[in-house]
Amino acid sequence: MTAKGHRADSSGGGCTSTVLPAGKVPDEVLVALASAQTKGNALFQEGKLKEAVEVYEQSLEAIEAFPSESWSDDVKRVVVALYCNVSHILLKSADRESACLEQACAAAGKALAIDPSNVKALFRRGCAHGLAKRWQLAADDFNEVLLLEPGNDAARRELQKVQGSAEGPQPFATEVASADADKVEGTRLFQAGQYFDAYAAWKQGLDTLDGIPAEMLGDRARKLAIALCNNAAQALLRCTDVEGASTERARVMAQKALALDPHNVKALFRRGCAYFNSEKWELARADFEQVLQLEPGNEAAARELARLEEAAAVAPAGDAAGASEAPGDVARRALREGERFRREVLALADRHGCVEKWCQRFSKLQVQACHWAKHQLSDPEMRADLIEVWGPMFSSLDEQQREDFLSSYEFVADVKAQFADELRLLRRTGPEEAAAADEVEVEAVAKEVSGGGGAAGEGAVAAAAVAAAAEVEEMLDGQRAV
Repeated sequence: MTAKGHRADSSGGGCTSTVLPAGKVPDEVLVALASAQTKGNALFQEGKLKEAVEVYEQSLEAIEAFPSESWSDDVKRVVVALYCNVSHILLKSADRESACLEQACAAAGKALAIDPSNVKALFRRGCAHGLAKRWQLAADDFNEVLLLEPGNDAARRELQKVQGSAEGPQPFATEVASADADKVEGTRLFQAGQYFDAYAAWKQGLDTLDGIPAEMLGDRARKLAIALCNNAAQALLRCTDVEGASTERARVMAQKALALDPHNVKALFRRGCAYFNSEKWELARADFEQVLQLEPGNEAAARELARLEEAAAVAPAGDAAGASEAPGDVARRALREGERFRREVLALADRHGCVEKWCQRFSKLQVQACHWAKHQLSDPEMRADLIEVWGPMFSSLDEQQREDFLSSYEFVADVKAQFADELRLLRRTGPEEAAAADEVEVEAVAKEVSGGGGAAGEGAVAAAAVAAAAEVEEMLDGQRAV
């Protein structure tokens, strides 16, 4: 049985039929979807494979015009069945062209994005990987099938085939070997006390692995990516002399590891350390407590939690304000902090005569962050990972609050990650300019707290900031309308 409770015919003997009840999608689309499924199955039985695929794909295009959150569970089951049918037919193509194999793999992957435990989709993706000689990826899928259905003889036979064939070079072997070499070099530099250089080496390895499509990231490459992320976070935590390294940049690296493995203890611990360094006590406490839930005997986490309690006890009361915030307040605070960060950078950019360039960057990255937030929330697996990573706070937010929180968070993180060196240059100012920067930041914070309007005599920077904010807000409104 699959996670959805229906039997998957992993032997690939035929195309799937599913009863389609009414859902939130318009009735005429549901009727057309059911009709297309029946017609496609009939064409398949007649041996008209190309025509069957065309019918299936047309019906999938029609249903995908509607947001996936509007689909009922039964509609999702039909969509999964159609994708599995498409994958099955493409695998039966006589020529087995590379393009057909990739399309078969992609179709099965789309089914798995909706139902990650669907045995039929896992089996067919494994077959596509095997025919494309991606032995390790094929073995991973067949092993997953056998975990779900230990008695699945078809999967066992296919697993034996790929294990017997896995003697030649693996796909992306060059990239994985290069990243492995960067890991070794980073370790050497770290042991020599050259922490930032070690981070650079490990980051280079990560960049290499980023070039591998996610669906082709095998078990070994995934574990290597997690190790590189954790190592990079550890190195950055040691770089207290580099602005933002032991706080935001270390958090970003740990977050990447958690995206691949939400229960990774090292990543949780190092993200907690980054939050601690940023004096984000509640977020740090949540990470250290989760480490102790996963590993009750973890002495390092226990020590950091004790240090945190001491630090939080003597911190100004305002520093722990987030502890009792309502869900809506958390989302609004994230938006305010994103806007404050934008104003701060634009103020620095104005002194260097590059406001327009940064406004354009902000506009582009804000829209990308909004797109990415929507994508994560619409994907069931990614949504579950977000709740796992962010915990009860994220679960308590409504849909719009989650989108606002994620888009603001991702925007700030992306700016800091992509333009870290330029931000460092912007902040290298003389004593007089530094004092002026402090005044700007104090005024911005005072304005945020008071909720008052702008002061008279604002210069070019304020105008540019307002224009950029208006442009981004207009884009975001457009995205929300869609």
